[in-house]
Amino acid sequence: MSSSRSSLPTKSSPMSLLFGTRLYALMLGRARNVTALKTVPNDQWPGDAAHGADIVGGEFRFGDLAIARGASPWGAAPGIEPGWLFDLHRFAWLRDLRALNGASGGADARRIARALVGDWIERHQNWSALAWAPTILGPRLANWIGCHDFFLASADGGYRRRVFASITRQARHLARALPLASGAPSEIIGAIKGLVFAGATLPDGHKLLARGLSQLEIALARQVLADGGHVERNPTVHVSVLRDLVDMRALVRNAGEAVPDSLQNAIDRMAPALRYFLHGDGRLALFNGSSEGDASEIAQLLQLADVRGKPVRSAIHSGFQRVLADRTLVVADVGGPPPRPASAHAHAGTLAFEMSVGKHRLIVNCGSHIGYGDAAESWRQSLRGTAAHSTLSLDGQDTLPLAPVGFRAYPPTGRAKRMESDSDVLIEAHHEFYGPRFDHTHVRRLYMAEGGEDVRGEDCLLGPDGVPFALRFHLHPTVQASMLPDGYSVLLRLPGGQGWRVRANLPLQIEESVYFADGYTRRGSEQVVVHGVTEPRQTVIKWAIFREGRGPARKPDTDPQT
Repeated sequence: MSSSRSSLPTKSSPMSLLFGTRLYALMLGRARNVTALKTVPNDQWPGDAAHGADIVGGEFRFGDLAIARGASPWGAAPGIEPGWLFDLHRFAWLRDLRALNGASGGADARRIARALVGDWIERHQNWSALAWAPTILGPRLANWIGCHDFFLASADGGYRRRVFASITRQARHLARALPLASGAPSEIIGAIKGLVFAGATLPDGHKLLARGLSQLEIALARQVLADGGHVERNPTVHVSVLRDLVDMRALVRNAGEAVPDSLQNAIDRMAPALRYFLHGDGRLALFNGSSEGDASEIAQLLQLADVRGKPVRSAIHSGFQRVLADRTLVVADVGGPPPRPASAHAHAGTLAFEMSVGKHRLIVNCGSHIGYGDAAESWRQSLRGTAAHSTLSLDGQDTLPLAPVGFRAYPPTGRAKRMESDSDVLIEAHHEFYGPRFDHTHVRRLYMAEGGEDVRGEDCLLGPDGVPFALRFHLHPTVQASMLPDGYSVLLRLPGGQGWRVRANLPLQIEESVYFADGYTRRGSEQVVVHGVTEPRQTVIKWAIFREGRGPARKPDTDPQT
């Protein structure tokens, strides 16, 4: 499961000047005459048989960009984005060929996988800046080792020795280069995974394993928060990191080694926290660059994690709040952006929320774009903006200035207050990110009544008058919206015909929107918007989302009361 577009490994050091020399190639040494692994990993993750068929047919496809495979894909590729090449060199697509082989029984998938691995070894047997970057090399090792029973099946001894010799040399380099690795925190975990996999499976890998687990302990202390959330605050990244941790734990156990407490404790915290982000359809909420993901893979991950704990009621360290009443779920982002490099793909969606009813999403954020090309980059930046989220924006500007390398360190938002009485829940949070530009503070209050059929909100802007604002409620593409005659209410129809209503104390409009569930497929949708201009000192927008026939029977000028 891809988390986001990869970060370019750019950190340089005096050591990097050494890596490309003939002397360093000799320092990597020769591997023992290895033809088998001492421990065989059990890779249970599914692949995409359709992409496997594309590869067999001569084409690699990552995201929305497909490129002809040609005689060899490892040569110079002018004009191809580095991120696309990162996906190519990581070899996660071996699972796609394996899925094709399992689905059709065709020998072509295995033969082509073997040829591509062999060709890579021939062309990249020594260090190169891109192919041997730790955040690319580590995942490649894990994928080669995890899929070796597929592409090495029936291979002759000479080929097997070449593969395992290359794994050994790459692992030795990774052990040296890992402390110098740059990239998003989650990518560092992926690099560590490769070293752990090599150390646990190679006959002489004890030192590699010890070094990998030592680096893992350091990374987990920095990345996994006290409430089980991940520092990047991206649900898709959360899934990716948890999956890497579960894989490493399983392999360490299979190798007969003790699972480090730091690894087990991280899984124990992250698995319940993952449930925090799941809508009723079993897929992820869309915050900070995440995509919905695959419900079956997420369920499989939770099963393999084997943790029974429930998520905390208030994820104060991760900066999220979750309220569930009967079949209605609200998840709100009440935190600020993490500092660089953890925020390389973060969004300016401060105080945004999503809402679902049963298996149907009602209020959403627009998602993210992880494709390639100029058009994709334009979409990526637009979707990171505040206007692509179900929150309030001032003067068409983002809560925080976007940057390709992420946000600098900002003071956190005010810690959310959560108040509960019987089965009613009220959440209050605020941020001052508009303060330097507009001298405004945004306070948001969210309330859910017992039964989940009455959700109310209040957005308050504290500051001077005359600043345009827009309060947005983006709708899932399956939701049908109809403006009602009073101008203050919109009727929403979920699949199956269930009716809900949005009502506010200011006029509403229905406008066009977009939705990216998987990170690159655009679907048309709609949004309900309140436009206005701030009043002196304090501006209050009150609104309610309630099931037809169950909501408050108040007039628009006083509705809703929070």
